[in-house]
Amino acid sequence: MFPINKKEDYILFFLIVAVIIATSLLIFKNINFNSEDTIEIKNYEHTNISQANVLEQEQIDISDKNKTSKEYILVQVGGAVLNPGVYKCELGDRIYQVIEKAGGASKDANLDIINLVDEIKDGSKIIIPSKSKTSNTNLAIVAKDYSSKVNINNASVEELQNLKGVGPSTAEKIIKYRQEKGSFKTLKELTKVPGIGEKTFAKLKSQISY
Repeated sequence: MFPINKKEDYILFFLIVAVIIATSLLIFKNINFNSEDTIEIKNYEHTNISQANVLEQEQIDISDKNKTSKEYILVQVGGAVLNPGVYKCELGDRIYQVIEKAGGASKDANLDIINLVDEIKDGSKIIIPSKSKTSNTNLAIVAKDYSSKVNINNASVEELQNLKGVGPSTAEKIIKYRQEKGSFKTLKELTKVPGIGEKTFAKLKSQISY
């Protein structure tokens, strides 16, 4: 074997140390790089999941809003239907829809003489005429829900003053509101007329239709 002096021992030692340090740095760098990639991927996935959750929540909110915005009315149905009674309907429903709620028309129903697409109104009473008992009275009830009530959508100033608690000034305000806002969609809308509060409306409700 060749003799190795101390100088060569030192050089060999430093070379070995240098190789070990360089190898360690390369290994550490690769580990750190892979770790950063994993974190970025996880963050990206988290962002996508968060966006999806936001979109889903927005859809739920819109759906809930649509559900809560619906208005309901009560309608009495009688005559030639299978299940006469009082039914809860949505504002804007038609006569044919409330007939369906009442189990459908009976075999004796005379549907040819009524308008099935007429819009029903809150508190109305709809009598479906029968073929065997068709009379002018039945037709009148179907055509007009309230013969004794004042229709706030077409009543004149004089007719409105027939209501208890409505004077010339309030009647004029009702006409003005109707001209500016259009026809009343519900009886409750009458409370938007200046001077008609909840107490006044409670007294008028049984006297009016729309």
